[in-house]
Amino acid sequence: MLRAAELSLQHGFTCFAILDESNSVKTQSLSTPGYAYTTGSAYANGNSATYSGYTAYTPGQTYTFHKPRTGLMIRCFQTKPDGIFTLDAAFLSQALKLKYHIR
Repeated sequence: MLRAAELSLQHGFTCFAILDESNSVKTQSLSTPGYAYTTGSAYANGNSATYSGYTAYTPGQTYTFHKPRTGLMIRCFQTKPDGIFTLDAAFLSQALKLKYHIR
């Protein structure tokens, strides 16, 4: 709403009407690779050797992100038209900036 009010004012309009609004969520995933760590000891005795080892495997993980999106389709007016509900761009901009402490 603040962006709609700012755009209206930037382009010389005093008010705007909301024609349509949309909400959606874009979902993305990121997978990390798994990894293995091996440790061990070798013991030599004459011409032979003995090895004792341990391997730990940590599988990869998948992280899912949800990115919400919203959009407004507006129509701007230089003067308030009769019979159409419009929002005062200057008032709305000032009120939202004050409420959310935006400069």
